[in-house]
Amino acid sequence: MSQARLTLRPPPNIEFVQGFPGIPPGAPDRPQAAVKGAIEVRVAAEGVKANPINVWQAREEYGVLHAQDFPFYIRIPESIPPSISLEKGGIKYELIASVCIKGKKGLLRRDKPTITATSTPVMIDKHELHSTWPVYQQPETRSHTEGGVTLTVDRSRTCYGPGDRVEVSAAVKTEALHTGILRGYEFTLRETTVFRGSTHSKKGAPIVKNVHIGEQKVPVNVTLYGGTQHKASLVVTIPPNHASATLTAARHIDITYTLSVKALMGTGKHVTLELPVIVSNWPRAVSLEAMRRIGMAPNVCLPGQGGTGHTHPPPASSSAGSTTESKPISSPIPKVASMTFARPSTASTHPYATADSDTTISRPSAGQFNTVPVEKANGSSAASKPDEFGVTRAAEQPKGGGSDRTSSVASTERSSQYAAQTIGGVPGHSGGNGRIAPYASETTAFARQRASTGRSQARLTIANLNDNEVEEHAKAQRAHSATVQNTSRSKWMTAEDEKKRLYETAVAKVERVQGAVARARSPDDSLLPRTLGQ
Repeated sequence: MSQARLTLRPPPNIEFVQGFPGIPPGAPDRPQAAVKGAIEVRVAAEGVKANPINVWQAREEYGVLHAQDFPFYIRIPESIPPSISLEKGGIKYELIASVCIKGKKGLLRRDKPTITATSTPVMIDKHELHSTWPVYQQPETRSHTEGGVTLTVDRSRTCYGPGDRVEVSAAVKTEALHTGILRGYEFTLRETTVFRGSTHSKKGAPIVKNVHIGEQKVPVNVTLYGGTQHKASLVVTIPPNHASATLTAARHIDITYTLSVKALMGTGKHVTLELPVIVSNWPRAVSLEAMRRIGMAPNVCLPGQGGTGHTHPPPASSSAGSTTESKPISSPIPKVASMTFARPSTASTHPYATADSDTTISRPSAGQFNTVPVEKANGSSAASKPDEFGVTRAAEQPKGGGSDRTSSVASTERSSQYAAQTIGGVPGHSGGNGRIAPYASETTAFARQRASTGRSQARLTIANLNDNEVEEHAKAQRAHSATVQNTSRSKWMTAEDEKKRLYETAVAKVERVQGAVARARSPDDSLLPRTLGQ
């Protein structure tokens, strides 16, 4: 059979690489970056027997292949490094097409299969390295302090191309009490190339190479006093013929660039600050044109700009004459809080009652005239539960008629309905159902009982006190406490009364045993000692 001829051809009038490598697909005019083309196979009329791998597969071990074109499409990943050429290495891409042709077979011999291959180089550039993208136009400020001297560097960009001026502003400030001498500044753009996995090294350690792309020295010779500073503008120009670029996605090669700003001090240590920088292999004019053709892409634009990235809508503007107030961020009061009390519905009976305000209590209030709900929803009773006056008592109350009566009345009222409570009402007009008040503190004043409410109708009504009633209530409390103290003291007998009671008890026992004996002597005289002459 005749030999085959292979040719790799791109689409008509365009190159193999389509799209923009490094930029994700977006609009219809920005498809996915890929390598397109066709493999031209030219053989004789009788054809050849071939064993392909990718674009054509024989049904058997070998099949007849005729002259035809095989189109192909290879997607370019966004993370691959660009094509680059260095002194001792580089990164390059190429397309390789091959065909395996069956060898001739005779009676006594058989030729081995032959493989025919062809290749063509492909140049892949990464378009996310254009120095004009908005993501690289953000200003940045960095500072470093050493020995009481602070070096601050400001820059407006982070990416530069061939022929660009790298300009920064440096400021040296001292906070030390003694004076310092600033000799000058050193500004350097350094390129660091790292080769990994090289066979030339004995132990396979990475090979690091440092090259100064540009350098500037500015002499100053000024004296800095405590709290004073000195500023200077430093500039370095990237050569127009600079061909390499920042490379961090390759496996065996890394290329990084660093801006080094050094403040040379005459007294003390030098202060050095290093800033990472991105260098592109695209001139600025070419980057502007490419940026216009590509459009805005999400990975190289700031948040909120065009492209396929997510944008945040602007806040709604207020109408004319309205005032916008800045309110603190706080969550609204929930309908179900941790302190929730069951209360009767009072919206229809009290003119000032509202349904929302009587639903929950999220925190207690500490007003003087606040009262507490009569019962909780669970109906449990404990020693520290607030009583009908909204006060928590730990000890038992003295057994008095008024207290017992009040407790019994309150218990009867709890079993039938809740006691009405009124906030801000007029004394004498709190007989109806009122609005339940918030939780009260232990300093709440006691309310005075009304003769026409609790005792006559077996109900308990609690009303807030005005200023006059507060003073009257305080006097009543002091009088009541004095009465209780006198009552408690009258229960104990004196020593004379106890002796008289014991004497009468002994006399009664003697009369029961020996009979009734008339005694004319008084009990006091019987206690006196008798003499022998009596």
